[in-house]
This record gives sequence, structure tokens and C-alpha cells, in this order.
Amino acid sequence: MDLKSSVGICSRVQGYDKLVIIPQDPEKFNENQVIVLVAASDFESFTDEMKALIKFVQSAQTISDED
Repeated sequence: MDLKSSVGICSRVQGYDKLVIIPQDPEKFNENQVIVLVAASDFESFTDEMKALIKFVQSAQTISDED
């Protein structure tokens, strides 16, 4: 799976109830692609969980390398 990512700006347009997402690198995206919005607080929590998972995998690799 080829995942593309970009940081962008999420903004409300006056007179509309919808949000407009402006990716920093819009040329990476094609029409009708799905964009996932992640709040900064959720992203921080996600990265903390990923760090813990990476440490777990690294420690498991160290144990298996010692055998």
C-alpha cells in the first residue's frame, strides 16, 4: 500500500458549515482521495503508543538475538 501524507491547514469558510482542508503538498493528492483528519492531541497520543510499540518490538528482537 502506498500511503501519502502531508501536513495541512484545516479552516472554516465563512458562510459554510463545512471545513476546507488545504494540504501543504496538494500535488501529492488526486481528486476523490480520502483524507483523514487527526487532532493534534490524538496524534500526540498515537505517537506515544507507537513509541511504546517500537520499544516492545526492539526488546523482543534483542531477546531473540541473544538466544
